[in-house]
Amino acid sequence: MPDAAPRCELANDFAAPVPVDGLNSALDDVTPRLSPDELTVVFSRKQASGVYDLFTATRESRDAAFGTVELLATVNSINSDVWPSMSPDGLTLMFDSDRGMPGMYHAHMAKRAAVTDKFGQGTSVASLMTREVNPMLANNDAVYFASPMAVRPGLGGHDIWRAPITDGTVGTPTAVIGGVNSADQEQSPALTEDELRIFFERTVAGEADVFTASRSTMNDGFGAATAVTGLAMPGVQETPTWISADGCNLYLYSNAPGGMGGFDLYVSRRGDP
Repeated sequence: MPDAAPRCELANDFAAPVPVDGLNSALDDVTPRLSPDELTVVFSRKQASGVYDLFTATRESRDAAFGTVELLATVNSINSDVWPSMSPDGLTLMFDSDRGMPGMYHAHMAKRAAVTDKFGQGTSVASLMTREVNPMLANNDAVYFASPMAVRPGLGGHDIWRAPITDGTVGTPTAVIGGVNSADQEQSPALTEDELRIFFERTVAGEADVFTASRSTMNDGFGAATAVTGLAMPGVQETPTWISADGCNLYLYSNAPGGMGGFDLYVSRRGDP
């Protein structure tokens, strides 16, 4: 059978972000990450108490609204749990938590034997350090995250790093090479599953915008990063969190005017081919 027609033309710009149907509330909704088919989402919501909890929801098709939002009760703690990222096979969940040290976040990992099971509460990832944040499971074999210069010396306030995952264990991190890290601050990595295209947040002179870079193979460094057209609104925070494997749908959270809460979940789609 012939391959399915592409959803978008990768040379086209992303359209203006639109709210993700079924997920936003009057509270702060942030950090959406999805399954490869875009039918399951995990995200964080700031509760009235000020603590963040992890939530999930599913939908019948990638163009449909998400159904009932459910608390990831077996994962959450009495502290803040945020920035969830699920591996493509659905068996591993990584997230940040300040359990045991309020205000100081550390990456945690929870696992399950089958996608029909519940995740456990998770344990601290030993090879990553406190204050290393925004873990993103690009695939089953690698996690990307942001580390401050005070923890791992780099080029700017925060840089983006990659750590391999072997047999469920996170290995030694290395800084992402090429045009991603700079003297400015880079956080919130979102990569395609093949790790050839990255979206991230770069803060320049106090203004945080969405940037992207790509490379031809895993052995190459990323090329020069460029701001994503349409996702650089002055005075508005737009933080990328997940990109579809085909590069067509970029999910993010933003405090753009007109939302339901202070921060809401959005998707930006590239133009048709």
